[in-house]
Amino acid sequence: MSKKIKRTKFSTYSEMVDNLMQKNLSLGSKRLAIGLLKSHGYYNLINRYKHEFYTDRNMYQEDTSIMDLYLFHRMEDDLRNILFRFTINFEQRFKESMSYTLAQNFGIYEADYLDPLKYKKNKRNKAISIMGEICDIAFNTSNNPTQYYRKNYDSIPPWILLSNTSLGQARMWFSIFPTKSTDYVVSQLLPIHKYHYFTDADNLYEFKDSLISYEELDKIKTDEEYNRITRERFNLYIDLFKAMLNIIHVFRNTLAHGNRLIHFTVKRSLNLKPLRHFANTDVFTDKEYYKENLSKNDLFAFMVSLMILLDKYDSLYLLDQLMSWKDRNSKDPKMELSFKKFLKSCNLPLNFIERLSHISTEKVYQENNQRKLTELGLYPEDRSFY
Repeated sequence: MSKKIKRTKFSTYSEMVDNLMQKNLSLGSKRLAIGLLKSHGYYNLINRYKHEFYTDRNMYQEDTSIMDLYLFHRMEDDLRNILFRFTINFEQRFKESMSYTLAQNFGIYEADYLDPLKYKKNKRNKAISIMGEICDIAFNTSNNPTQYYRKNYDSIPPWILLSNTSLGQARMWFSIFPTKSTDYVVSQLLPIHKYHYFTDADNLYEFKDSLISYEELDKIKTDEEYNRITRERFNLYIDLFKAMLNIIHVFRNTLAHGNRLIHFTVKRSLNLKPLRHFANTDVFTDKEYYKENLSKNDLFAFMVSLMILLDKYDSLYLLDQLMSWKDRNSKDPKMELSFKKFLKSCNLPLNFIERLSHISTEKVYQENNQRKLTELGLYPEDRSFY
């Protein structure tokens, strides 16, 4: 049985303000409080954050003002805008890698890459359902650029069609990719490439090879055994990528609808073992992961996922934007106190930006590679290389 919505007994802003005063909330002035409620709404400003400031008697803590709730609202709103921007950047990168492998392995014509029989055989029914939805976009959408290509060209290339799919639809499409295409997308977005003068295939092979120790390699007798082991271990990274994709997708929807970030988590968690390849204990410790769920399925896990999967420029820019956000909200002791309280409510460490800077991103891998090559005399010092 569904629950009934609790009706408020307050019908005017003035009555709402009076009730807040009775709950020990400092208002400054009644006129200011009414203006804030009119601009942001009682639910968005009060109900969302009141439990962060309540005592166990559902009264506001001593010296709590309505401006404290407003600061929470503004900090969350600004953070939401920053993170949403970078989910869009990730989405573009994800779709670009998808479209490339579709064009390379299937072709640029709809009959080539929209055929469900070309996708995972063990997910045939799912492939038929998903490709039916994608075909509907290809042949019926009124949105450009797909509609423009449908009317003016003899084909709709996958990179055009993907631009008119949602992240959720792209994610479902990716879920039925054959192994070769899945490996390509994952290897392009996870920063596993140590040597960017190699081909994509060589880089992927080199990474898979690194998953087996020399001691284990001596014990492997056949190519089939080697391929089985590397396949099993690389699948951990595929699962990690899919978990990151899930987290980014869920948080993206939360951000887009203006829902709160405080205490928000997703159902699917990041697997610590493959995650450690990109995030060492300077980012979060094992104890924090297991005891506090830090970077498991929370806001920090979302940020960690973005940092790992964004390109080398966006990962640095995200850190810059987060630092600017922190500086804006720490201008004086009062704001800094509210900021620290907000971070705690989000399960974010006070030094979360510094922690994120320790993640092995694409930029870090390329800088390390540049340094190693220079030390070996194999590549000249040239910053324009990046």
